[in-house]
Amino acid sequence: MEGDLFLKTIIEDPDGMIVFSLDHNYCYTFFSASYSILMQARYGTKIQIGERPPELIKDPGSIQKFRDVFTRIAKGETFTLEEEFINASLSFTFFQVHYCPIKNTQGKIDGCSAYMIDVTPARTAFRKQSEAESNYEMLMTNTRDAVFVMHAEGPDEGKIVSANESAALMHGYDHHEFVGLNIKDIDSPEDRERFDGRMKDLLHGEKLSFEVVHKKKDGSLFSLEVITWLITVNNEKFTMSINRDITEQREIIEAVREREKFIESIANSSPDIIYVFDFIERKNIYSNRLMAAALGFSAEEIAKASNSAFSGLLHPEDLEMLSAKLLRWENATDTDVIETEFRMKNHAGEWRWFLARDTVFKRDKNGKVIQTVGTAQDRTESKKAQIDLKQSEERFQRLQEASFGGIGIHDMGKMIDANQGLANMTGYSIEELMGMDGLLLVASEYREHVTQKIRTGYELPYDVIGLKKDGTRYHLEIQAKNIPFQNRMVRVTEFRDISERKLIEQSIREQNIRLGDIADNLTRKNEQLEEFTQIVSHNLRAPVGNIVTLLSLYDSADSEERDEYLKHLKNSSNLLLGTLNELNEVLKIKQTKKIEKQDLEFKVVFEKVCQMLSARIGELNAEIYSDFTEVPYVQYPNIYLESILLNLLSNALKYHSPNRKPVINIYTHQKEKKVILQMSDNGLGINLDKYGHQIFKMRKTFHKHPESRGLGLFLIKSQIESMGGEISLTSEVDKGTTFYIKLVQ
Repeated sequence: MEGDLFLKTIIEDPDGMIVFSLDHNYCYTFFSASYSILMQARYGTKIQIGERPPELIKDPGSIQKFRDVFTRIAKGETFTLEEEFINASLSFTFFQVHYCPIKNTQGKIDGCSAYMIDVTPARTAFRKQSEAESNYEMLMTNTRDAVFVMHAEGPDEGKIVSANESAALMHGYDHHEFVGLNIKDIDSPEDRERFDGRMKDLLHGEKLSFEVVHKKKDGSLFSLEVITWLITVNNEKFTMSINRDITEQREIIEAVREREKFIESIANSSPDIIYVFDFIERKNIYSNRLMAAALGFSAEEIAKASNSAFSGLLHPEDLEMLSAKLLRWENATDTDVIETEFRMKNHAGEWRWFLARDTVFKRDKNGKVIQTVGTAQDRTESKKAQIDLKQSEERFQRLQEASFGGIGIHDMGKMIDANQGLANMTGYSIEELMGMDGLLLVASEYREHVTQKIRTGYELPYDVIGLKKDGTRYHLEIQAKNIPFQNRMVRVTEFRDISERKLIEQSIREQNIRLGDIADNLTRKNEQLEEFTQIVSHNLRAPVGNIVTLLSLYDSADSEERDEYLKHLKNSSNLLLGTLNELNEVLKIKQTKKIEKQDLEFKVVFEKVCQMLSARIGELNAEIYSDFTEVPYVQYPNIYLESILLNLLSNALKYHSPNRKPVINIYTHQKEKKVILQMSDNGLGINLDKYGHQIFKMRKTFHKHPESRGLGLFLIKSQIESMGGEISLTSEVDKGTTFYIKLVQ
């Protein structure tokens, strides 16, 4: 009874299971109500028992799908396929169809049954996730903006967990370096202070947009525009940020500001009044500060003045002329410059003359001029000056005739007047100079230079080579100025023969060069003397100290030991004498600016150094191991190599650890065609984090020792680098030090 009820529910319930069965001819033997509804929605026809599925009827080509299904059914397989349905509204649905064989009472397969499960929501969610992942991947890969994801809370707050390649490149990091950084590592100090507040807003669901300053790997700063929002992945909160480098944009904005400021400063520093006149408002909508200064009004009064107020300042006789001027702009081209002379009343009630030059600044969409830009000059004084101009010109003429130098007046190079001084200087008569091209008075290679000065109105003196009538070249100083002359602007020029001055200047330069050479020579000698003093101090201290130690041992030794110490004293004395001789040779070499190289055997030089320090070596029972087999020879100054080995070995002995016997290793090897000398010890070591930047500086010591002078490493570094080599070291406190010397042969 319960089974019948269950079967009835399957068959009749429209929302029940989607079930159907087919025989070998692909005809329905059974289907549920929900399956019938699905087929009708898909194909628009009602299905019947004994009929083939509407898919076969409407699309005979689909027979292959049914054949494939029944091939597997015939093998007794139970399997699942995923099928896509398009209903009458053209929307997609996805089903998993579970097929299984139907057997008769004899156990023979004579059909199949199937039930369908709607998986559209899962497929839709999967597709959306795939699309989101695809969009995310596209965003991360193809954008030039920096995109990264970081933790939004917890102990890893601010830690970057994902980033595109652009983010790493923008900040100067490799990708693997960038991922794992904390945002606070690259934020500017100001943005680090704002971090907590921004994160709080994000956690409240806000999407933020702001500007930040980030620090690149090399320490340089740059500006970014940031858009960031909160995302949740597996119940964990992150922020995603898109960052755009706006450094160039900032620079452009700043450049525009600077340009506007520059233009405004030019306008305000101009000797002319600069203004923009608007034909619609019929007044100036811009003027520089000279407008107010020229009329005696404040800048505020000028800005507030109405059209009628400005008209009231114009001279009545000029109003009609200015009205006619406005009509001229109807046919003006953009290159036209229209001059107007008019009078305006200043704040004191006085009439001032102005000369204005205007050109088109702006047109409306129909091409009609609506604004002009212009400059105006206060011509009041020049008007008054015209009265006195002729008298002034006469005075000038008398003055130039009385001048001892050469004076000429020219109009763009053409001589229109000259005095006797210029005639005497050049060998031409005044008559020959009149109408002559003034550029012929200077050498050909300077004519373009002089032409440029004329064009720009240059007023400061400058030097050229002059050319006399007979072809003689001489040093000439020119100074010129544009002046009004005979009702026009011309250029008055003074010519000065400076040949004698040039000779004196040349003599002074030669003396300065000689004095410089003397100073350089004295500096070099002082440097050589200081270096030689350091070499003497260091290279003699060890053998002399060895002798002092031997003498001390000699005093307390028995007769048999004294013979041995005398032998050592003799050897040390001979070594000391040899060192003195070599130092003497170095002094001679220093005076010739050249240090001679010798073919040296490392073993021989090192044995000599060990003899110099034999007493100290024996006293400390030091173990010294050397291996020069890979590079036994070197071409190098003997005094330098001996000084290098002596300083390094004496340092290794001097700064030995009191807790263990000194062990010193020295050997040579080849690297990139360079000879590498390497010496290591197991001494006190040096704290490189604290003293690394001072290791090779003069008078820097790193251990308390009575013999420390802070000169040894400075000295040998100077010697090595003077020969083109390099010195470096590694060290660990209480473990020892290793020096690496690259010798250039």
